[in-house]
Amino acid sequence: MRSTELDALLLLLDPEGTLIVEADGGAGGHDARLRATAPRGGRYRLVATSFYGREEGTYRLRILTRAGRAEPHASPRAK
Repeated sequence: MRSTELDALLLLLDPEGTLIVEADGGAGGHDARLRATAPRGGRYRLVATSFYGREEGTYRLRILTRAGRAEPHASPRAK
């Protein structure tokens, strides 16, 4: 997750909503990078937010699948 406007924070939640891993600043600066492998099947949720909670700003999110295909997503404003 890249942003020049907020301090990025990524949270990965398992199918029950339990936090598995979080990442803040792993990519340097205010950016966040998270690398994870799901321990079992199911629908997982990746939460892209701000470390400080009430920050708002634009960001760019890039997701790589196991096959290495990029699926870019962008949000006009993070809340």
